[in-house]
Amino acid sequence: EPDLAGYRVYRSTKGITDFKFRAITESPAFVDQDLRNAHRYFYKVVAFDKAGNESRHSVRVAGTPIRPGPTFVRDDVSMDTNWVAAASPYILEKDILVAEGATLSVEPGTEVRSKGGALRVRGRLLGKGEPNHVILFTADASAPSNRWSGILFDQTGDRESSLEHVRITKAETGITCSASSPNIVGVDISENDIGIMIRAASAHPVLEMNHITMNSRDGIQVRDGARPIIIGNQVLNNGRHGIEVLDSPALAIRGNALIGNHGFQIHNAEAQNPIDSSGNWWGTTDGASILAKVSGSVAIRDYLGTPKLDGSTIPFLTLESRLGGAVEQSSFLTVANSPYDVTQPLIIKEGVTLTIQAGVTIKFRHGKNSIIVRKGTLRALGSRDRPILFTSGSAMPMPGDYQTAVQFEAEGDEPSFLQYVGVLYAEDAFVVKQGGPEIDHAFIGQTLRSGLSCLGESNPRISYSTITGDSNMVPILCSGQSRPMLLRNHILGNPVAVRNRSAFPVGARHNWWGSPKPGRGLFVGDVEYLPCLDRPDPEVFAYTQTDNMNPAMRATTY
Repeated sequence: EPDLAGYRVYRSTKGITDFKFRAITESPAFVDQDLRNAHRYFYKVVAFDKAGNESRHSVRVAGTPIRPGPTFVRDDVSMDTNWVAAASPYILEKDILVAEGATLSVEPGTEVRSKGGALRVRGRLLGKGEPNHVILFTADASAPSNRWSGILFDQTGDRESSLEHVRITKAETGITCSASSPNIVGVDISENDIGIMIRAASAHPVLEMNHITMNSRDGIQVRDGARPIIIGNQVLNNGRHGIEVLDSPALAIRGNALIGNHGFQIHNAEAQNPIDSSGNWWGTTDGASILAKVSGSVAIRDYLGTPKLDGSTIPFLTLESRLGGAVEQSSFLTVANSPYDVTQPLIIKEGVTLTIQAGVTIKFRHGKNSIIVRKGTLRALGSRDRPILFTSGSAMPMPGDYQTAVQFEAEGDEPSFLQYVGVLYAEDAFVVKQGGPEIDHAFIGQTLRSGLSCLGESNPRISYSTITGDSNMVPILCSGQSRPMLLRNHILGNPVAVRNRSAFPVGARHNWWGSPKPGRGLFVGDVEYLPCLDRPDPEVFAYTQTDNMNPAMRATTY
């Protein structure tokens, strides 16, 4: 205004009261000195005229003087402290402790680099970045092996630490929640060894909308009774499992994208405690493909049909543990409901597919019980370390306790196949009356009559399998116009290996019969068994090759 004489500046360290006169300036600019770095100051300004009259005070503004980075951190955080972008990067010279009762607040855009030590939190850590100003925690170039120990929440309980819009990378473990429950939202956790580890029963952090990707081992590890809330996360392309669970009951993993992890999307190492993993997106809508990428007791009631994590779900039909009667809709047998108890014949009807997950055990009650494929399809998708077991339900099992593991009565529209399966204590392990099922990497033992019985015009194929028994058993029985194909199997331990009463010869070249020169007496009827293998094939499935095996299966040798 025409009679403006200048400005008076007032300063306070409290923010509301105690504003003291600091300086007079004739221009609307002022540089304050005699300040302490990292301490917050508050200012108000008034104008005054030539008579000395003051205007009203301006609104309050605040400022913190910061020495430009890098800022080397050698001392633990024992009182409330702010780390700000202007002073970054903060270089952690060693393990730095945020002591109990102290809060470390990290400003958007701040960088924190470690020479190898951890940021150990026993008080509170508030790292709230912004979408365009993320907070970075990473290894310093001088860190051994370009790795640091990560952020460790150490027995903080329910104290409200939180990380939001943060990137954590190049750590041995990006975030460890040990008996701690921070909120971890919208965080990029990538290129670590392990993304997040959560342990102890009192740990129930919230993991929401995070991007957990390209960690060399697991994306998330949950162990020792921890119960995190895992929802809306992208768990992608990690070197081993997306999520590994070790002894954490009643865990729910929902609404996440679990794609491209090189081991399993979810691996539950505790068979007795199913994980509820309904409502996730698995990168596919094919139920068999979803089951192939989960391990252990993982319950799936439904799954997302698109990558949209709040989209609609598709039911996932699983059968309950008690089996018998007709299967009217395509369904699944899963480890979460295993072992299964077959109380009467289970019939897979026309147009129906029954898929069995790796690691499932199916027990048959004594009598004329079996799984019957009647114009349907059976897919038993075992693996070398998680085979599917068909066995007796008796406490004292004996050969012939039940009729047949699988009986193929009529061929369906889609071929049936079984891989990495074990069959014990049946009368006949497999009976094929029609069709050409493929049986690959099976172990058949302790059966009463046969390992494979081929009737009618059937043409099954069995390969890389072990068939063994006792003096009463014939591994392969053929009749009618059957034409089985036997390739690279171990068929041994019986006076007769193949008995063929079919109108066609049995194709049985390149198998191991217990000797490089098997006697002709092993074969009854027309059997094309030459040339044969001159030694056992290491690719053939035998229980002695498998460590993680059902005890009944492990004890069976030949």
